[in-house]
Amino acid sequence: TRQLLVQTLSSCGYGYRELLLSPNQLNVSNSRLRYYLIAKLDKTFHFSPNDGEFVTTLPEFNAKNLCPFCAKSLFKTNDLSLRPIQECLVPLSDKQIQNYLLSDKILVKYFMILDIVKSDSMNTNCFTKSYSHRIEGTGSVLQTTDHDIQVICQQLNECQTDEQKICLLRTLRLRFFTPKEIANLMSFPPHFDFPEDYTIKQKYRLLGNSVNVK
Repeated sequence: TRQLLVQTLSSCGYGYRELLLSPNQLNVSNSRLRYYLIAKLDKTFHFSPNDGEFVTTLPEFNAKNLCPFCAKSLFKTNDLSLRPIQECLVPLSDKQIQNYLLSDKILVKYFMILDIVKSDSMNTNCFTKSYSHRIEGTGSVLQTTDHDIQVICQQLNECQTDEQKICLLRTLRLRFFTPKEIANLMSFPPHFDFPEDYTIKQKYRLLGNSVNVK
């Protein structure tokens, strides 16, 4: 499909550039490598490489000279450093947290493949529409205690039963990110919200694989 697309663009006289970029290259604390293509009849581009070669770093250019709209607040700063996850978290009561804690079954079966982050972490993995429903490769989970994860892993090897493992892993207080927190991580505006009758599962499905809107 991609080959047919670029061949058609070339045959129609278009120049194009292909990019492989992740949100964490744009000050967004989330990883999701995506393919982008820019094409125009004026084959002059302000960044290399040539047609057919992939751009894997954020091109540098003066947005003010290219598009007046781009000169707005988005480009007021050149600081593209990642922000800590803490800035995207929302306060939860103990009762609310119970809705997002990983179950004992998940802890025992999937702990070793979880992508675990803490509030001071600077990045999360891509959240998919199956987040919280399926576990492997669907997004990061949050550790809400200060326990050393390496020590926990060592102690886990000494556990003889699932009950012992569960008691140990519970001390990490691992939970899923809430839909609002995921929206925050993806740079949705603070006023963004879902209809009140949407379930948590529906919200995850809508947010899954979203393009970061920053």
